[in-house]
Amino acid sequence: MATEEDRLDAEIAQMFGEVKEVHVEMVNGKPRVAYEETIAQMDAQEMEIDRRPGVATDPKLEVEWWRRLDALGLADGSLKERFLGRDRSPASVRQYAKFRRKMVLGERYRTDA
Repeated sequence: MATEEDRLDAEIAQMFGEVKEVHVEMVNGKPRVAYEETIAQMDAQEMEIDRRPGVATDPKLEVEWWRRLDALGLADGSLKERFLGRDRSPASVRQYAKFRRKMVLGERYRTDA
C-alpha cells in the first residue's frame, strides 16, 4: 500500500518528466515582444529628453519634458545608490564620478584589476 508521501513523490517526479513546448507568436512578421522588452523600450523612450529650445516652457510640451527630466534624475539617483551602496567615502564618490563621466561620454571603462 502506497503512502501519501510516495504518492506525492511520484507526482513530483511526473512534473519534472514533462516536456514543455514554447511557441513564438508572430505579429506582422515579427516575433511578439516580451513584457520585459516592452518595459525596457518604454523606459528608454521616457529617458529621452527633448533638446529643442523652449521645450521646457512650451505649454503643450512642458509637462512631458519635466516628467522625463524627473525620470532621468531618479535613474541617476538609483545608479548612484547601486554603485555606492552605503559607502559614501570621498574615494568612492570620486570613483563613481569617474565612472559616470566615462559612461556619459561613451568612453570605455577599464578596471585596475
